Amino acid sequence: MSADLVAHVQAELTPPRTDVITDAAGAWFGARVHRPTADVVEAILPTPAPGTGGSVFARMVQGVDIAAGASANLVVDPAGAVTADIVLHVLDPDAQGDLVCRGSMVRAGRAHAVAEVTVVDARGEVVGVATVNHGVREGIRMYLHEIEPGGTFDLAPYRKAPLGPLAEVFHTDGQIVLNDRTTNPWGVGQGALMVTLVEPAATEAGLSHIDDFTVRFIAPASVGPVRFVRTSVTDRATSRLLVGEIRDLGADRTVCLITAAGPRSEGA
Repeated sequence: MSADLVAHVQAELTPPRTDVITDAAGAWFGARVHRPTADVVEAILPTPAPGTGGSVFARMVQGVDIAAGASANLVVDPAGAVTADIVLHVLDPDAQGDLVCRGSMVRAGRAHAVAEVTVVDARGEVVGVATVNHGVREGIRMYLHEIEPGGTFDLAPYRKAPLGPLAEVFHTDGQIVLNDRTTNPWGVGQGALMVTLVEPAATEAGLSHIDDFTVRFIAPASVGPVRFVRTSVTDRATSRLLVGEIRDLGADRTVCLITAAGPRSEGA
């Protein structure tokens, strides 16, 4: 029996750790968390399998969130870091292959922690940069804390439930239902999954792609379904700015504030 086969069998027989909380969306994207040095965390987002969905933008947001959150949690431990807002600049919307999102801390305090993330694709090109602000809270542990420098942690065994293709998650009317596949262990809607609602909204608003993106999480999405609601569309020279919010329809409240900017599509 080959060494690779032995390792695979051992991995299949090893039960997932119960002291680690991760999210179903990160597991569905096939994310792996790698800690190359003591101060840096990388989230590797592989090229999605055909038919499963997962655009460059969606993978980039997910990878940025994971890399920033993991690096923040390493610093604020034993407290935990929860994503408050993400500012992402997409430098190349046609990024190729796997995405490596490298996160490191800028500043960590008692109440807030700020991380920065650089996204590199399979060509070695920098395709995105981001800053992520976190709120620091006691009793929250979202990602692995004990991973040693040089070690890698695979999120896949910790998925709460298989997410499946995005087409199965979205309603035909552009909503996401909150259930075992689309919530995290606290029953709160997956932030990086919810922001994928922005892509079809941006296309409908006449953006050819998203270059600059911000999201601010202001309340938990706990009832659902969640839907993106457009507030305004503004033109600036050849670019277009989309402003909107994600609402938890069941709770009747806004859970995210969002802006997305990019070049206007032809005919818009």
